[in-house]
Amino acid sequence: MPAVKLSFKGLNLISHSILSCAKISFEKSKSLLNLIPEYKPKITIMNWSIENNRLERDFTFEDFNQALAFVNKLGEIAEDLDHHPTILLHSYKKVNIKLTTSEEGNIVTEMDHKMSKRIDEALKTI
Repeated sequence: MPAVKLSFKGLNLISHSILSCAKISFEKSKSLLNLIPEYKPKITIMNWSIENNRLERDFTFEDFNQALAFVNKLGEIAEDLDHHPTILLHSYKKVNIKLTTSEEGNIVTEMDHKMSKRIDEALKTI
């Protein structure tokens, strides 16, 4: 099996040593990167990324009216779920959404995933 090599800021993590006495899996190698304070992995799930304890996604629309209609739809979803995202409407037709649960210490929870699914469904109606 070939060695899995990961590096971060000059630190190399290899799945086995020269003597092949300390074999670890690729997943274990990745988890070792989490021990480095500056390393914050970015995970993508269905166009949503999880980074810095936030579920985040960018949307680009045809024009300002379509972007604004989407933001208004997000407001309805937020009120329905009693879960309110950070919404940024910028560059006249772009929307950035950030989801996190402040009541749980600003982490991504099941509620954030539930809301992201509702947002994805709403996108189809715009």
